[in-house]
Parts: sequence; C-alpha cells; structure tokens
Amino acid sequence: MSATGVQLDPHGHSGLTALETAIMAEWDGGLSVKRIALKLRCPPRRVESTISNYDGKADHAFACRAARAGSEQLLAAIARHHPERIAA
Repeated sequence: MSATGVQLDPHGHSGLTALETAIMAEWDGGLSVKRIALKLRCPPRRVESTISNYDGKADHAFACRAARAGSEQLLAAIARHHPERIAA
C-alpha cells in the first residue's frame, strides 16, 4: 500500500506494468471496461485483454455481455423488419 492509501498491486502479482496495475485497480473498484479505458486513456481492447489475463472470471462476464448484446441486436432487427413477430 502506498503512502496515499492506494493499494498498488491489488492482486498480489509482481511484474505488472503501471498501466496493468491501474487497470486492475479500477476493475477491482467496480468500473466498467469502457469507463476504465476513458479514465486511463487507453483502448478498450487493451483493458479487456489485461482483465482477461489477470482475472479469470472476467472471461465469462465478457462472453455473457457479448451474447446479451447479440440477442438485443437480433431482437431489434426482427422488430424493425418483422414487427408482427414481436409480442406486444
């Protein structure tokens, strides 16, 4: 822990870069990938990659989010092209 009270290595892994440490600290703090990327000014894919490398349960969360987004896009397309198929 630093003098400011910030835990610099929240996962107990040595060898993380400063950016990886910052990404993981923000992830542990509950920020989304998008918010972390904006806050740290790095590509969202870099944030996702870092989280996947150091937080195994994140892979499942990413897969669920992608499946949910795909389902929402499919439902929107069906509603747009075949509104009669969508229950009121």
